[in-house]
Amino acid sequence: MSWDISLIKFKNPEQKEFTEDGYPFVVREVVSALKSNIPNIEIDDYWCVIDNDMYNVSFDLTPTDGTIDFIMLFASINDDGEESFMSFLNSLCHILNCNAIDMCDNKLIC
Repeated sequence: MSWDISLIKFKNPEQKEFTEDGYPFVVREVVSALKSNIPNIEIDDYWCVIDNDMYNVSFDLTPTDGTIDFIMLFASINDDGEESFMSFLNSLCHILNCNAIDMCDNKLIC
């Protein structure tokens, strides 16, 4: 299964769908939080990859003036990896204080 997901910091906590109107991420803070909390992450400049037996996730954090409006995740999940990936995604949203939106149907995941 592949999945395109956007991470966004909503200005309105009641929001349930994607819009580009959110608080920006400060990229150096995101990189620091990822390195501190996700030991198996590979970061090359601003391209990040997490690869394990259950799923592969890649995302681009290339900033504009040090920030990024939202973070796109590109996930490939094995048949047995959905539960593990959802746990990771929930943790990631907690670490970055954001929400995740399914870009296929524009609906809130977590």
